[in-house]
Amino acid sequence: MSRTKSNHLFQFKLFAIAQDRCAMKVGTDAVLLATLPKFIAAHSILDIGTGTGVLSLMLAQQFPTAQITALEIEESAAMQAAENFANAKWSSNIKCQQVNFETFESNQTFDLIITNPPYFIDSLKSTDQAKNTARHATIDMLNRWLAKSYDLLNNNGKFAIILPAASQEFTEIAMKNQLFIAEVIDIHSFEDSPVIRQIFILTKVKQELKRNRFWIYKAQNEYSDAYIEHLKPYLTIF
Repeated sequence: MSRTKSNHLFQFKLFAIAQDRCAMKVGTDAVLLATLPKFIAAHSILDIGTGTGVLSLMLAQQFPTAQITALEIEESAAMQAAENFANAKWSSNIKCQQVNFETFESNQTFDLIITNPPYFIDSLKSTDQAKNTARHATIDMLNRWLAKSYDLLNNNGKFAIILPAASQEFTEIAMKNQLFIAEVIDIHSFEDSPVIRQIFILTKVKQELKRNRFWIYKAQNEYSDAYIEHLKPYLTIF
């Protein structure tokens, strides 16, 4: 992936992400969450915990007429995301709100709700409060997020999230909130290595579960063909 030497600017093919005021920088999890699932005809999108705004901008590239609402609780990150949106060609379609998702109110429902959440659950915390906010979650928090997302999701909409490999626990949380897992994408570093991340697609209507595998590298320091295919429209290195 392409960035400046200072790591303050991440250059994509069609937009740039300034990230010097964000605790969490652009990373592999976000770009995979934005591109691996097959999102179809999303007209209204809610991005929970937008951070730098990378998910919203990658989805705006996919759906240039979609209306996107990006939420961010941390003030400096919210301001920087708003600036990144303002500098992009889809600026009129993306709105950033500095708000806690749990207190967010909306008169509309959404075709797609997506989040790359803080998921270092109950782990050792940093002395940097901004990083703690961006990186640490609890099971109770995920439970509350799904409960609220159920109310904000269209009847035929999708909820997408990326998490560490912990499918059983998350399945129980989803079921508790009347959401069904429609798709799981198991992400590996290499084809024969353990699962390191999972993308879950949830729906209100139960459907046949789809399960897919994806690996990032085919050899040391060599991206897989699938990774290149999915990220080629976005990353300048391909």
